[in-house]
Amino acid sequence: FCEAVAGRSAHRVLFVHGQGGIGKTTLLLEMRARARDAGEVAALLDGREIEPTPQGFTKALDGTAGQVLLIDGYEHLTTIDGWLRADLIPALPARSVVVLAGRDPPAQAWRADPGWRQVVAVHPLAHLDDADSAELLARAGVAAADRPRLLRLGRGHPLALALLADLADAGTVPATLAEVPDLISALLESLLRDAPTEAHVLGLATCARAWLTTEDLLRETVGDAAPQVWAWLRRRPFVVTRPGGLTPHDLTRDVLEAEFERRFPGRYRSLHRIIHDHVIAGIRGTGGLDRQLLAQHLAYLHRHGPLAPLY
Repeated sequence: FCEAVAGRSAHRVLFVHGQGGIGKTTLLLEMRARARDAGEVAALLDGREIEPTPQGFTKALDGTAGQVLLIDGYEHLTTIDGWLRADLIPALPARSVVVLAGRDPPAQAWRADPGWRQVVAVHPLAHLDDADSAELLARAGVAAADRPRLLRLGRGHPLALALLADLADAGTVPATLAEVPDLISALLESLLRDAPTEAHVLGLATCARAWLTTEDLLRETVGDAAPQVWAWLRRRPFVVTRPGGLTPHDLTRDVLEAEFERRFPGRYRSLHRIIHDHVIAGIRGTGGLDRQLLAQHLAYLHRHGPLAPLY
């Protein structure tokens, strides 16, 4: 970013994407501060507060334009993504730097067009590693003796670590996320905010409970909505696509499981049984490597029970 603002980089449009609470807004605030320190005018807009039309965006931008344009919550502006790419951004001064931050990766058109490829850079925001997580907790004043437990619970998610640090400051160091339902609710809001239907919520729960989620498994849990839910899950920034299926980030799994078990114990047990039966049927109907993978799936599903030593 600093290289682009100083004119030492060909990149003029920077995409930052990652799940809610990963630090996009904090990063944009830091970018604005650095741009201003460099003597540049920087405007920071929030996509949630902008009418997603060319007229609405132009109105929000009126009087704030500078060399640096930072847009947070870009996922709320997808309906005008094409207009921004084709009309607004090309009309900005040549030295302008635009940063688009949202939950989703950029549309393929940004990278498919040869002209845009020369000036666009994409930066996914990953979770913090253990060293950075420990530093975050230390800067928040968490006692050294309490950091290992909070590191394990926070799993590198900046918002979760910050909330856990607040709890520690108030004298509470939980052993599990289930002990702090308010924290779970805060994290869950960012996970479920974009779920359009109950089937999508159930798909998230399936993804959290299963070792690997396939479209076949989703048919068992969400029925005819499986193709739509599968496609939606694949686009979530906290879900990883692997050769055998989908897996959520560890913290996402922990939060969803803790919340479903607390609020809907009956539905939670029913979901567990559906996944169990699906895996058992697969083991009985296949062999070789596929059977070994399904056996690992079964061991994971029962990792807190008698089969835990196998996992």
